[in-house]
Amino acid sequence: MERQAAPKVRVSPSTTVPDNVAAIDPQAILQKVASMPVAEWNYKAEAASVRHIGPMAQDFAAAFGLGEDDKHIATVDADGVALAAIQALNAKVETITAENAQLKQEVATLKQSHGMSMSDGFSPSWSAVILALGLTLGSLTLILLSSLVLVWLRTMHRMQTT
Repeated sequence: MERQAAPKVRVSPSTTVPDNVAAIDPQAILQKVASMPVAEWNYKAEAASVRHIGPMAQDFAAAFGLGEDDKHIATVDADGVALAAIQALNAKVETITAENAQLKQEVATLKQSHGMSMSDGFSPSWSAVILALGLTLGSLTLILLSSLVLVWLRTMHRMQTT
């Protein structure tokens, strides 16, 4: 029995070819991609050592309703889903980056309003760990808690030195 390689297709969509073009919701597509099973496998007609990664056509069809049937995934559909998911992830990264910048500014404002600096005598390593934890988790509550802990550390240091 002769083995066949995985099918390969070149797709060149043009604005003159598609019909019934409709807008999509990249965030909804990302949610579907995130919940869709993806596995490593080989085609039955290939050697077991020839591996591929991707969803099963039935799962892809159930998630997106694209293509002619639930036995195949057209490369144009897989590419479109991947690009939409990338757009959604990019939007999330931009949002998180903006939130992170705002939180950093809030921490700087809190530190300045409490007159804190690393030269106050308490351990810079503790303050850095607490602030880094607050920024990493991205929680305003945790950042405020971190500020309170820093005030407490500063107070404890002053009490020990007097």
